[in-house]
Amino acid sequence: MFLVKLFTCAKPDGDQAAAHDHHITTIVFVTPQTLTCTDCVTTTQLKASTSRDNKPQGRKAIRAQRGENGVQPAIQHHTQLAAECIHDLGFNLSRADLEKPNPAQVQPIFELFADELLNTTREMVQPAMREVAEDMCGEFADVIPTDTRDLVGFYGQLQQLMLACGIKDFSFSDLYKLTPDRLAKIFSHAINLVRFRESQMAVMDEHLGQTESVKKRIEMLRDEVDKLGMQVEQERRNQQATEARTEEKKHRNNKLTELLSTTLSATGNLRSQVDELKDFKSQLVKRLREQSSTLARLRQESERMQSCLRESPSTLHDSVADLRDSLSRESGQADAVEKNHRALQTWVDVIDLVAVHVDESVKALHDIVPDVTREEEKAELSKATADELSKARKKERQLEQDMAMRRRQVDTWGERIKESSTRS
Repeated sequence: MFLVKLFTCAKPDGDQAAAHDHHITTIVFVTPQTLTCTDCVTTTQLKASTSRDNKPQGRKAIRAQRGENGVQPAIQHHTQLAAECIHDLGFNLSRADLEKPNPAQVQPIFELFADELLNTTREMVQPAMREVAEDMCGEFADVIPTDTRDLVGFYGQLQQLMLACGIKDFSFSDLYKLTPDRLAKIFSHAINLVRFRESQMAVMDEHLGQTESVKKRIEMLRDEVDKLGMQVEQERRNQQATEARTEEKKHRNNKLTELLSTTLSATGNLRSQVDELKDFKSQLVKRLREQSSTLARLRQESERMQSCLRESPSTLHDSVADLRDSLSRESGQADAVEKNHRALQTWVDVIDLVAVHVDESVKALHDIVPDVTREEEKAELSKATADELSKARKKERQLEQDMAMRRRQVDTWGERIKESSTRS
């Protein structure tokens, strides 16, 4: 609350109304929200002084009572001070103009106060009022005089100004049907507000500077929140990409695991087949040796038969028949041995081919072992990546909490800015 001394006027006191040693000082107790004028000679006090007796009185009686109490000189002095203050503000107005107010002279003074305190003039509200008149009247918008239409729009801004000055009963008639007492009261409150505004200009500039710094801080916080949001969005995209790669690696690892299990089972089957083929090969080698020994024996028998050719024909005939039978049997056995030999050779080739495949399978197994090791390492890496993802989620939640806290700070600063704007 501020205590401001604005101006002084003579205080009437019975028979000593003409004395200059009795004065009353106008004291204004003001806050940033309201202005209250106390101990000031206003129209309300004049009416109270003239209405002490509830009986109706005539104008002559009222004038006589005012002359007896010495109130009229105080009003004239008050009007003179208001005229001087208005003249100081840059508008030429005399005390006679205030005692006999003319709307054509008073309305520009109200525009002066509105321009000084609200930065609003009648020309500023003219476009809006023209649009309203066109919306309401359409083609007949020109029926309403332009000055009257603009004055109605200007009256709304002026009424807000009068509420801030402390004039709560300001009406449209104050612009046309003016009385000296009412005009002095209104101008007194308006002048008080102007002088208060001039005296508190440094404080207002300080608050405006604080408001600008707060706005800059809010913009910085908003930029920081946007950056944090972009970081969170980037982390989410990275997390999705990492999860996709992890799923792909898991799928590939599962395929390799299945291939490895299939290869191991096929390797076991091939080993059992190789063992069986080795056993069959040993059997065939043994049979080949037996057939070779049989062939040698038959050759010896053939040589023995050649010696028999030198014997008699009957004996030879008998020997030939025996040899023919023996030869047919031996040839059949030889064919069988040959067939067995070819079959044995085929089996040997198959065994060699199977051995080659087994070697290739074993080599493939040895080649797969590093891949399996790498996949295990990748699985461990995926596990570590999952841990990092969980940490990133925690960091993301923490960032979201920070963003929420900063939003609350921004809202708090916004409310403070609104309060500062309202106060200013």
